[in-house]
Amino acid sequence: METTVTHATQGNPCLGQSMQGKASGTQGNYCAVFPQSAYYTKSFQNIWQFTITTEGQPKRTAYCIQKGKTGPLHSDHTYRNVDMEHVLAEATPTQRSQLAWLLQHAYPALSAGEQFAQAGVNASSPPTLDHNDAYAAAQVAIWSVLDPPDPADPDGWSFFSCGTETAHPKSERLERVVAWMYRRSLEAVRELLQPLPCDESACRVATIPGLACLEICGEQAMTQGPDGWLFGPLRIHSRAPFALSIEASCAEDAPQMPLVLVDEAHTPISAPTSGQNFYISFAQNARANCYRLTLRTNPSGMCAVVLQDTKEPERMQLLGIAMESPAKGEETTVCFCTYAPAACPPCPPCPECPECPVCPECPICPEPPPCPVCPVCPVCPEPPPCPECPVCPECPEPTPCPECPACPEPPPCPDCPECPACPEPPPCPEAPSCPPCKCPALRQCSYRFPCLYPSHEKKPRRQRPQNRPGCSVANCTPGACRVVCKPKC
Repeated sequence: METTVTHATQGNPCLGQSMQGKASGTQGNYCAVFPQSAYYTKSFQNIWQFTITTEGQPKRTAYCIQKGKTGPLHSDHTYRNVDMEHVLAEATPTQRSQLAWLLQHAYPALSAGEQFAQAGVNASSPPTLDHNDAYAAAQVAIWSVLDPPDPADPDGWSFFSCGTETAHPKSERLERVVAWMYRRSLEAVRELLQPLPCDESACRVATIPGLACLEICGEQAMTQGPDGWLFGPLRIHSRAPFALSIEASCAEDAPQMPLVLVDEAHTPISAPTSGQNFYISFAQNARANCYRLTLRTNPSGMCAVVLQDTKEPERMQLLGIAMESPAKGEETTVCFCTYAPAACPPCPPCPECPECPVCPECPICPEPPPCPVCPVCPVCPEPPPCPECPVCPECPEPTPCPECPACPEPPPCPDCPECPACPEPPPCPEAPSCPPCKCPALRQCSYRFPCLYPSHEKKPRRQRPQNRPGCSVANCTPGACRVVCKPKC
């Protein structure tokens, strides 16, 4: 839970004691001292770290409050605590409360890891963020309260590598931490300005001004619970951690008794949360009694302190620290009386009822037939658009074909004389048997022979060439014939 904002304008308990000490800074800025965090900002220039050692207290980390003044770079500057409302009179109450919140929620009030985790930043990804980076982000956020950067400036919260105008590898995450701390401080202050949601019209309310209120909305008559009598509901609204206790009567010296709390489901709880409805559970033998209920807020934990240079307050920087609050918690008490309802008298015996007539059994209605499952109609696709028809060209008038000349009649063929019959040839003597031929390996050859076509005939005739010995005409085409010759043994 976040601590409450405690500073000079709210009766800061840390101001109840005088505080004085020596302030000093590092031997150089971040560019000279921290090689892993060697960066600067264009809006706020170089960053230094400061500490203050007060009398009887350990050395504490300190932050600069004002941007344009000189910091205590040597250990001979004496600082003393002052009223924030007096030394920052030109600042608004919201700005002073923002400064106090940032001092209470920045390193070292929180560890560096807690500060980065609350801002939603992964500190372990390379390059790793450490406590020097947590200090730098908190310092820029504190400077931004009194001197906010121009919202239109993209480099307002950017961190640049020393000697360059290039963003440092840690810049993107540090910017997110600064932005979160600045916005969260403003939200926390605005929440403090809102009144606590205590309903005085419907409930009895006991308040701790500005911090908490206790609502008692139950009637005097308790209700029966599973393990006893319940009184409630009650609600607590608080901006600080709180504790609840109960005494057995409203007398000042009443003995304290165990406080048993349950939620709306009658489940025991150790303590209610802010805004939760809860009930007080009493034993079964409780009847009528009065009780005193005390709501106590715990100390806020840390408070913000502003210190000023005792010799040159106009030139030197104001410093801010966070320290443990010595304050005790505030409390409010309310007395309430309640009683358990008296036991009910015994009920008279009920007369015996006459026997009821036996009702006829109703027929069982048949199950209706199942409805047919209608098919899912497909979605008809859109028809494709028709292409545009091309413009047809005008066809030209056909040219008439010339008439073919008539072919002349061929001359009559002469009468052929009858050929005389040839005598029968004498029989040939039988040839002696020849030995088998032994022929050398010869290849058949072929050649093409031109054919003649009479030009006066309507259909040209193919004129075969004369056969040569050992050759034969294989085929003819218009224009030539192929003659194939096979050698003989």
